[in-house]
Amino acid sequence: MIIISILNNNHKNNNRHTMEINVELTKRIRIDYDVTEQMVLKKSKNIVLLEIDNKKLKGESIIYDNQEECSLSIVSNLHNKKLINIMIVALTQSGKTGTMSGLIKIYLNDTTNLIPIKNIYIITGLSSREWVEQTINRMPKSIQERVFHRDNLTNKFVDNIKNKKNVLVIIDEIQIAAKENQTLYKAFSEAGFYNKQNLLKNNIKIIEFTATPDGTIYDLMNWGENALKIKMEPGQGYTSCFDLKIKDVFFNIRIYVDVIKNW
Repeated sequence: MIIISILNNNHKNNNRHTMEINVELTKRIRIDYDVTEQMVLKKSKNIVLLEIDNKKLKGESIIYDNQEECSLSIVSNLHNKKLINIMIVALTQSGKTGTMSGLIKIYLNDTTNLIPIKNIYIITGLSSREWVEQTINRMPKSIQERVFHRDNLTNKFVDNIKNKKNVLVIIDEIQIAAKENQTLYKAFSEAGFYNKQNLLKNNIKIIEFTATPDGTIYDLMNWGENALKIKMEPGQGYTSCFDLKIKDVFFNIRIYVDVIKNW
């Protein structure tokens, strides 16, 4: 639904009227800001970027090359206004949190993405205070109050995000609590995130991270050209749980062989 303002030419009744026209949107519509608002947004952006750099210098949140490369790919693809949802498939312990930090940094550095900092969210279906603490510790202070886990999704998160425009939502472990009637599903339903027209009209972008993409929240809908999957490559020296298992097996075999030799 698009609302158009019309000026009545009758000088005796020179009023503005509005009429509603049903138009099927195919691309996201960016909401623009006036000059003063833009200046405020740029100053806020610079504060966040400084916070990210400081955390890197302190070793609290390091963004590795593979994470930066993935972040660049996400932001580059978001230039396609048809995209609402991008799913990042990454191996366990391959640095999803670092990629989220890198994504925020590169997104804000892109001059085409003017966005209020209060419109950037990081959420998860996990019910884990440890996840919240770890994520908060690695994020800039300006982002920390919008880190939500399962217990806060249907109340604080939904109340905070409703009616906002120009929004970036980053979701960790998208497969958790994402089935119908579970918490993440309910939160998305209440926030209007299942309505493509709502997402396009309000310029809402959703970035998902998962190691197990099967059965996720967006498998419930056919997103077509509005969705994209990106595989994040592990960084140099990455060791997966499968690698550890194989090493453990070979270690045990070596011990067994040594025992037999010395029998």
